[in-house]
Amino acid sequence: MIETDFQALYEQYLEAIKSSNSSQKKKCLDVLHQHIYKYPIRRYRADADAASEFYSMVVEEIPQYFEQYEESYGITFLVYLSVKLRNSYRRYLRQKNKETHTSLGGDITFDEEVNIKSQQDNSQFKIMRQKLLDSFSNLGQEEDVVVRLSYCFPLLLNQFRILLKKHRSVSFFNLYRSYLVDIKDWEIKEKAEKETLAYALNAIESELVRGQLTKDKVKQQVIKREKLITKIYHIKAPVTLNQVAKLMKEAVSFVHRRLRSAKEKISHWMLERYQELRN
Repeated sequence: MIETDFQALYEQYLEAIKSSNSSQKKKCLDVLHQHIYKYPIRRYRADADAASEFYSMVVEEIPQYFEQYEESYGITFLVYLSVKLRNSYRRYLRQKNKETHTSLGGDITFDEEVNIKSQQDNSQFKIMRQKLLDSFSNLGQEEDVVVRLSYCFPLLLNQFRILLKKHRSVSFFNLYRSYLVDIKDWEIKEKAEKETLAYALNAIESELVRGQLTKDKVKQQVIKREKLITKIYHIKAPVTLNQVAKLMKEAVSFVHRRLRSAKEKISHWMLERYQELRN
């Protein structure tokens, strides 16, 4: 869209408000929602994760962009919108930076060994995550969407558009925003839980390395270590088949079949890559 298109969009929204045309109002909001969802990708070359997080942060403010703009400002609606979005994106980046540097509980500081271990684990996680994303290329469109929603991977823009078209309503944005907020809340809790478990795990590893424990104590610590590792690997996102079905506007049985099929394809792909590496 060009500058005059945005000005026309603003005027159409005003007309819809004056005439109480809810259908026209929704169409105008749909266009603005899509523009804002794509904004970080187009303007800052951000990834889909950042785009989804930014969208979930500003989604409630979107109607205000229309309502608070006045032509008496002496600037076009697009210029006004660009300034608003730029300021909001900077606010988003500040929040992300603050989250990154906030310690667990505000009082606990990890020693250098734990920090190095955490960085290594995070690096390995990113590699594994990228490999999993690579495997999605072997999935059908519906399988890809089911897996992304079930395991908290960001939707691609074309997938987002397809779901929006299926719902034919702005209500999809509210549904998707609620999903993103739940995931974000879970990720914050998950991070804190993983850091707590990693701290406990590192303490056990340090005791075992020092070699000053009795045989019985070593056995106890090894068992405790295995339990902690198992607990870390079994932390899962609280996404249900029913929640995914609502987002996709499909039956739960449909989602279940697609998820099962996708898991089989991903497992097969992973096995092939493993065999290639061995050869």
